Amino acid sequence: DETQAKTIEAFLRKHSYEVTVCHDGKAAIELARSQQPDIFIADIAMDGLNGSQAVQRISMIPECSEIGILFLSALLPQTDDDAVGSIKIGEHIFPCVSKATLGTRLLPVIENL
Repeated sequence: DETQAKTIEAFLRKHSYEVTVCHDGKAAIELARSQQPDIFIADIAMDGLNGSQAVQRISMIPECSEIGILFLSALLPQTDDDAVGSIKIGEHIFPCVSKATLGTRLLPVIENL
Protein backbone atom coordinates (compact mmCIF):
# COMPACT_ATOMS: atom_id res chain seq x y z
CA ASP A 1 0.00 0.00 0.00
CA GLU A 2 1.33 3.40 -1.02
CA THR A 3 0.71 5.11 2.32
CA GLN A 4 2.62 2.42 4.19
CA ALA A 5 5.46 2.55 1.67
CA LYS A 6 5.75 6.32 2.16
CA THR A 7 5.75 5.88 5.94
CA ILE A 8 8.49 3.24 5.77
CA GLU A 9 10.49 5.31 3.27
CA ALA A 10 10.32 8.43 5.50
CA PHE A 11 11.26 6.39 8.57
CA LEU A 12 14.31 4.86 6.89
CA ARG A 13 15.45 8.16 5.36
CA LYS A 14 15.17 9.76 8.81
CA HIS A 15 17.63 7.12 9.99
CA SER A 16 20.05 7.91 7.12
CA TYR A 17 19.17 5.01 4.83
CA GLU A 18 19.08 5.49 1.06
CA VAL A 19 15.70 4.23 -0.18
CA THR A 20 14.27 3.24 -3.56
CA VAL A 21 10.57 2.36 -3.59
CA CYS A 22 8.88 0.01 -6.03
CA HIS A 23 5.32 -1.31 -5.78
CA ASP A 24 5.53 -4.05 -8.40
CA GLY A 25 7.28 -7.40 -7.89
CA LYS A 26 8.64 -7.66 -11.44
CA ALA A 27 10.05 -4.12 -11.37
CA ALA A 28 11.53 -4.84 -7.92
CA ILE A 29 13.49 -7.75 -9.37
CA GLU A 30 15.02 -5.49 -12.01
CA LEU A 31 15.83 -2.83 -9.40
CA ALA A 32 17.50 -5.45 -7.19
CA ARG A 33 19.55 -6.66 -10.16
CA SER A 34 20.60 -3.16 -11.30
CA GLN A 35 21.08 -1.47 -7.91
CA GLN A 36 22.13 -4.45 -5.76
CA PRO A 37 20.98 -2.86 -2.49
CA ASP A 38 22.25 -3.93 0.92
CA ILE A 39 18.68 -4.70 2.01
CA PHE A 40 15.55 -5.56 0.02
CA ILE A 41 12.32 -4.99 1.94
CA ALA A 42 9.35 -6.73 0.37
CA ASP A 43 5.68 -6.51 1.22
CA ILE A 44 4.09 -9.91 0.98
CA ALA A 45 1.19 -8.33 -0.96
CA MET A 46 3.02 -6.56 -3.83
CA ASP A 47 1.42 -5.93 -7.23
CA GLY A 48 2.36 -8.18 -10.14
CA LEU A 49 4.50 -10.84 -8.49
CA ASN A 50 3.94 -10.94 -4.74
CA GLY A 51 6.84 -10.37 -2.35
CA SER A 52 7.53 -14.09 -1.89
CA GLN A 53 7.68 -14.68 -5.64
CA ALA A 54 9.92 -11.64 -6.19
CA VAL A 55 12.33 -12.72 -3.45
CA GLN A 56 12.43 -16.27 -4.80
CA ARG A 57 13.51 -14.93 -8.19
CA ILE A 58 15.98 -12.44 -6.68
CA SER A 59 17.60 -15.23 -4.65
CA MET A 60 18.36 -17.07 -7.93
CA ILE A 61 20.34 -14.11 -9.37
CA PRO A 62 24.04 -14.66 -8.57
CA GLU A 63 24.88 -10.94 -8.32
CA CYS A 64 22.08 -10.51 -5.76
CA SER A 65 23.27 -13.25 -3.40
CA GLU A 66 24.51 -10.80 -0.75
CA ILE A 67 21.29 -8.78 -0.51
CA GLY A 68 19.61 -8.99 2.91
CA ILE A 69 15.90 -9.74 2.62
CA LEU A 70 13.17 -8.57 5.00
CA PHE A 71 9.43 -9.07 4.63
CA LEU A 72 6.93 -6.54 5.97
CA SER A 73 3.22 -7.23 6.19
CA ALA A 74 0.12 -5.82 7.80
CA LEU A 75 -1.31 -9.32 7.44
CA LEU A 76 0.91 -10.91 10.12
CA PRO A 77 -0.32 -11.39 13.70
CA GLN A 78 0.93 -8.95 16.35
CA THR A 79 3.33 -10.29 18.99
CA ASP A 80 5.86 -8.93 21.45
CA ASP A 81 8.76 -10.52 19.55
CA ASP A 82 11.21 -8.50 17.42
CA ALA A 83 10.12 -10.54 14.42
CA VAL A 84 6.68 -12.06 14.04
CA GLY A 85 7.77 -14.98 11.96
CA SER A 86 9.77 -15.90 8.93
CA ILE A 87 9.30 -17.06 5.38
CA LYS A 88 11.28 -19.94 3.90
CA ILE A 89 12.08 -19.81 0.20
CA GLY A 90 14.29 -22.61 -1.02
CA GLU A 91 17.17 -22.89 1.45
CA HIS A 92 16.73 -19.35 2.78
CA ILE A 93 14.72 -18.14 5.77
CA PHE A 94 13.79 -14.45 5.80
CA PRO A 95 12.52 -12.52 8.86
CA CYS A 96 9.11 -10.87 8.84
CA VAL A 97 8.22 -7.67 10.66
CA SER A 98 4.73 -6.26 11.00
CA LYS A 99 4.19 -2.72 9.66
CA ALA A 100 2.56 -1.91 13.00
CA THR A 101 5.90 -2.51 14.78
CA LEU A 102 7.96 -0.35 12.43
CA GLY A 103 9.28 2.19 14.94
CA THR A 104 10.43 -0.22 17.61
CA ARG A 105 11.36 -3.33 15.68
CA LEU A 106 12.44 -2.55 12.12
CA LEU A 107 15.85 -1.00 12.79
CA PRO A 108 17.15 -3.82 15.03
CA VAL A 109 16.14 -6.40 12.42
CA ILE A 110 17.78 -4.42 9.57
CA GLU A 111 20.96 -3.91 11.56
CA ASN A 112 21.21 -7.68 12.14
CA LEU A 113 20.73 -8.72 8.50
